[in-house]
Parts: sequence; structure tokens; C-alpha cells
Amino acid sequence: MDIRSKIEKRAYELFLARGARHGYHMQDWIQAEKEVMAEIDAQQKAQKKAEPKAEPKVEQKVEQKVEPKVEPKKAPAQKEVEPEQKKAQPAKKRAASKKK
Repeated sequence: MDIRSKIEKRAYELFLARGARHGYHMQDWIQAEKEVMAEIDAQQKAQKKAEPKAEPKVEQKVEQKVEPKVEPKKAPAQKEVEPEQKKAQPAKKRAASKKK
């Protein structure tokens, strides 16, 4: 039964309870509306209470493993010969070649 039909039925019941006196149809209708709507609200609240409550969602933190960055291996740096050593080397070679 839809809401309007329930209100009509209840308003007619109120009309009959008043002794079927005419002239009070607006008061009967408004009273019937209040009663029907209160009944519907009570039913909806009862349904909400009867339904199991969903547990609140708890977000699980996922720990991600962070691997250290591995830099590519570099070739060992070659020692640069200082200019003074460059000059000294040819002299040594000359001296070694003179001894032979």
C-alpha cells in the first residue's frame, strides 16, 4: 500500500472516530499524515538498527622495501704524472741508456 492510501485510510478512520461529522476533513487529513509518516520513520529506524553495522575500514599500511641504490663501479682512476716527474723520467732513461 502506498503512502497516500495509508493516509486516506487513517483520515477516514479519524472521521469515523469523530462520529462522521463533516467539516473536519483537513484536521483529519493532517493528523493522518503525521501518524503515517511517524510510523514509516519508526520502521526505517528499526531496519537500520537491525542491519549489521559494517566494520570501519582499516587501511593496512604496506611497507615497501627500499633497496639502496647501487652505483656502477668506476674504473680506478689513473694516477696522473706530475709535470716534474715527466721531466725527470726522460733524464733517467737517458742515464740508463748511457750506462749500457
